[in-house]
Amino acid sequence: VTGRITVDLTNFTQNMEYTLTYNLQESSMLAEQKNARGSVTIRLRIVWENERKAVFMSLSPPAQMFVGLSKRKYFKMVRKTVKGKGSLDVLSINAIKVRLDEIMSYTMVLIFLEDAFISVLMWRGHHKVTFPCFTIWLPVHSAVAFSSAVILVEYPNLFVTAFFGCIAWMMLSITTYKQADQSPWRRGKSLCSISRALLLGSSSPFSIEAYKNEDAVEKQSESWNQRVKAFEEKSKEITKMFIGDQEEFIKEMQQIDELDIETKNSNMTLNPMKVLIPLKVILDLICSTLRLVSNILTWKECYLSYWITLLCLAMSVICAFVPWGLVFLWASRVVVWTILGPWMKLVDWFFYLPLIKKRSKALKTEQDKPKSEKCSKHNAKAFLARENVEKFKEMKMLLFGKYLIRTPKFKPDRHDDIPLPSSFAKKSSCAKEEVINVIVPGQYIVGNMIPR
Repeated sequence: VTGRITVDLTNFTQNMEYTLTYNLQESSMLAEQKNARGSVTIRLRIVWENERKAVFMSLSPPAQMFVGLSKRKYFKMVRKTVKGKGSLDVLSINAIKVRLDEIMSYTMVLIFLEDAFISVLMWRGHHKVTFPCFTIWLPVHSAVAFSSAVILVEYPNLFVTAFFGCIAWMMLSITTYKQADQSPWRRGKSLCSISRALLLGSSSPFSIEAYKNEDAVEKQSESWNQRVKAFEEKSKEITKMFIGDQEEFIKEMQQIDELDIETKNSNMTLNPMKVLIPLKVILDLICSTLRLVSNILTWKECYLSYWITLLCLAMSVICAFVPWGLVFLWASRVVVWTILGPWMKLVDWFFYLPLIKKRSKALKTEQDKPKSEKCSKHNAKAFLARENVEKFKEMKMLLFGKYLIRTPKFKPDRHDDIPLPSSFAKKSSCAKEEVINVIVPGQYIVGNMIPR
């Protein structure tokens, strides 16, 4: 495999013809993207009978999918296509370094937080309003923050409303910022586009010219690279300031430890790679969680982001009509007058102590049972679960091939593959009656053994 790309179909609109050119990369999980290994041009058109179904389908979690392949060379090719060259599933020092580097890369969010805080605090304009004679920039976010803070100070009962409102406000601000990107290929789907698909069943097609805003995109990229470089230099200075003074002390302590005169056991060996297994599992979980949260916040998982924003807006409106002061007051009264009074002594006599004795008796009876009888239920459940997995695996291998590879449920890539400026899109000239529905057989199996 020369290289690979990931085409994010959620960024594209139906009834449009896309001609997309991508740079091929070895992997999208490494710390830095190396020089392109060539490029590939594809033509894409998405057809939905009803795009509303796609929006509602995002409410349910995607099913786990395994792809079966008949030959090992196909398996190697698909594995490199799905996971890239140098898969991080293998336990190695390099895999751990890449995971740690990815976790540290999320500190870049401080750049956005700094810009947002200063913009809101200093009432800097960001919303453009054009009049026939002049143009002004309105500080909408500053006005919203100020009015919300004033209302919350005067009416503390609206704290829950403000909490959900802040989450919705943050999500709306992020998608607004993303839609203002100079590159049309980085914007993704907006809140309005998904709302139109939800209400009308289809989003509105539009055209994108080749090399659109190319100069502005280059300036934006240069400005961002300078910000990242300045942030990294500042981080190194801060790290050096706090840690540099302790380096000499640490070196001296290490030298003291080396002066231990006790005879060491030369036969004692330890495989360091086995020690790193729990660390790698934890790092994989942390990276997967951070990547999913980041994709939702940045609207890369646009449908999930959309539903979370709508949910927070709805909860903010609903909670505004709830008298939270009375709710907290009466909840506190119920708790205090229920579980802290002297009548709890009666609960202890007639309920808690008999319950403890009953549990102790049941535990002793369970311990007196033979070990085979105690483990029979658990063994039966484990046997059934293992049997179902084996049946599923064998049926997959029988129908599709003996080599199986797991496909990701969510977007697993650390770096996004963005179409090059030479890409373009236009409205599709194919009428609805000309669309021919072709069912491509897949490998999805329903139930334990029977394919659909």
